Amino acid sequence: MVVTFAAALLGPRFLSPWVRTFKAAGTENRLWIVAFVVLVVLIFKWYVGQLLDPLSSNSTASPQLELPFSPRVDSRMHTPLAELAVKVQPTPGRGMGVFAAESAPAGRWVCFYEGQSVTVAETSERYKASPAEYLLHLEYDVSIDAMDSKHHSRYFNHDEHGNLDILKDLSEQRIHFYTTRDVAADEELTFDYGPDFWVARDHDPMAGTDSRNYAARRILRAFFFSRTVLITLWVLIWINVALFGSYAVYGTDATTMAIAGFLRLTAEPK
Repeated sequence: MVVTFAAALLGPRFLSPWVRTFKAAGTENRLWIVAFVVLVVLIFKWYVGQLLDPLSSNSTASPQLELPFSPRVDSRMHTPLAELAVKVQPTPGRGMGVFAAESAPAGRWVCFYEGQSVTVAETSERYKASPAEYLLHLEYDVSIDAMDSKHHSRYFNHDEHGNLDILKDLSEQRIHFYTTRDVAADEELTFDYGPDFWVARDHDPMAGTDSRNYAARRILRAFFFSRTVLITLWVLIWINVALFGSYAVYGTDATTMAIAGFLRLTAEPK
């Protein structure tokens, strides 16, 4: 609340130079400023959406693969008779892992993700203190939680370029795993957990398994999902509207600062 009140008091003073500049501009220049701000905001929102892409994005099969079921149809899938033979054993730096006990071609069905079906409310209740480690999103209000599962699918480790992908069967409320390329016997089976999984944590994936930089993503997530920040932004917007009757100046100022900071963060090499 201290931050909110401070922002409410200092907001008009901070924005006043931008207000004067905007008012001094001619009509044509104002239109160009507004158009530029709208374009920047749209691009920025799109880019943030790409950075915070959820794990559920891993739900569309590669069109090059010949799967035993259609990758484009969620309602009718043909479940193979047998899971791929695997073995669960320790893997360096990551605890337990799942390894193929036999070779498999690309597009081979591996198994279901076995666990308990839970709603968003149940998930929030279960994981108040820490992020969920074995939760795969199925659809809007349903996820599969393998925390208490004895099935080997809970031990699939992360790799940005893993040899597995997932496909959702919404009619049966199941998640399929299949191979994305040829897999040799004794090769570890992995899949990409997705950026959102790691953004929610205070550590990065094991070295060599992911090339993405999560530092900027965590800052963006903390900023956009912070209650204090959201309240502060709304207070500043309403002060701006009450004093000057315009949204445009506030948008120019906030967007410029946010993009400048974001570019500095993402420009840093990992």
